[in-house]
Amino acid sequence: MRTLNLNKNMKKYTLSLMLVLLAGCADWSSKPERVDNNFGKSVRSMVAAQTLNPTAGQNTSAILQGDGQRASNIIKTYRNDVTIPQQARETLELDISND
Repeated sequence: MRTLNLNKNMKKYTLSLMLVLLAGCADWSSKPERVDNNFGKSVRSMVAAQTLNPTAGQNTSAILQGDGQRASNIIKTYRNDVTIPQQARETLELDISND
């Protein structure tokens, strides 16, 4: 039962600490600033410039093309031929001692 009380106290302390830290992020003296009407237009224009086909989500003809056997072969090839590189399989050992 001792660990149960410790867990309750730990939750209370953690919550209190989080509230104190969150209050430190608040700027109590500033007024909300108005943003320019053009705010965000540069991002939207860059996304539009980098989009090849904006109506691609509405085009379902690509989904209907091909047959099930071809799709099955593609999935099998992808799952079997795409392997994990040897470097990723090896165990990484780190020595963090001060010696």
